[in-house]
Amino acid sequence: MENNIRIRIGVVLVKDGKILLIKQRKDDKEYWLVPGGGVDYGEKISVCAKREIKEETNLDIELKHFLFPYESININKGKHVLNFFFLAEILGGELELGKEENLVDLKFFEFEKLKEIILYPDIADYLIEVKNNNFKPLNKILESIWID
Repeated sequence: MENNIRIRIGVVLVKDGKILLIKQRKDDKEYWLVPGGGVDYGEKISVCAKREIKEETNLDIELKHFLFPYESININKGKHVLNFFFLAEILGGELELGKEENLVDLKFFEFEKLKEIILYPDIADYLIEVKNNNFKPLNKILESIWID
């Protein structure tokens, strides 16, 4: 079993009071994610965020501030992901689904609808909380451990 830690940046993009999510297909499962991705060795968080958003959505962004961390550990599969979520501003670009074959859809959701979809990690409550608090950072340690 591989025991390494992955650092993932999630970028919260809000337009007209709605949050942008991306649908991914993996291992015959489809689920929604906050757009973003893994930080490469030696890559700054801001550079990773801009690169991943450009690849997945074709948008140009600027990170505004940190919102919350979320740690996910899957004991069976040896997965340990540190997710760091940031609020960002859309600067330009035409919204367009990236070319990666695992990307299925891209859509803005009302925050209240987040509890009605499959969202990984399961952060709907935290996204709604930060939205309701004018996108101020959460002063919490958020974590989950799961077994497949």
